[in-house]
Amino acid sequence: MFGSIIFIPLYLQIVKGATPTRSGLLMLPMMAGVIVTSVLSGRAMSRIGRYKWFPVAGSAVLTAGMLLFTQLHMHTSLWLAFAYMVVIGVGLGLCMQSLVLAVQNAVELRDLGAGTSAATFFRSLGGSFGVAILGAVLSTGLSAELGERLPGAVSQLTPEQAAQFQASGGAANFSINEPAVIRALPEPLREAIQFAFVDALHVVFLIAGLVAILAVAVTLALPDRELRGAAPTTDEESATDAEARAQTLI
Repeated sequence: MFGSIIFIPLYLQIVKGATPTRSGLLMLPMMAGVIVTSVLSGRAMSRIGRYKWFPVAGSAVLTAGMLLFTQLHMHTSLWLAFAYMVVIGVGLGLCMQSLVLAVQNAVELRDLGAGTSAATFFRSLGGSFGVAILGAVLSTGLSAELGERLPGAVSQLTPEQAAQFQASGGAANFSINEPAVIRALPEPLREAIQFAFVDALHVVFLIAGLVAILAVAVTLALPDRELRGAAPTTDEESATDAEARAQTLI
């Protein structure tokens, strides 16, 4: 989730030209998928009384969403990007509630608070490490791609533009954290940077997809336990109602 929240808005700002505020709003399809799926899966787990196959399905859907994002290109429509975001949101929504519930169901009642907080802590810690590692992968890939694309882009500039670009520090003058600076560059340079960024981003989402495949294998190893305090079956409800009526008559 942390990686998606970091890297997808960068794509929207650098490639699609969205402002930081608008890129956040354009993430709504993914967040809607997370919220709706989380609520529905929570209700389904309460009704079924088991949780194992929800994180398995969520990890599989998340893998598909990450691999779909390797198909993003310069001219991918926003609606298609929204569809990919929904897939990732559905995968995250299926995993978030169910994994916390698995921890709560595995610990004793007296350790419920400690187990929940530990699960949240390690999720945040893993997300932080994941973003840092994927950020390093993106930076390395982007440097390599720019080394191949920038010389050709500079050769397309007018002498005045080339002189201005070199005087401003060349490739060291911009950063992916400053999309406004990239959008202000001459068109050949801007397109070279955008193409380089998209190609580097493909590697990031490919690695994230491989990690999600590992998550599928891990969730398959979860024990298929029944939830504590699960909703009673119809027969149990009938017996309970009959016992309550008998107590009332007494």
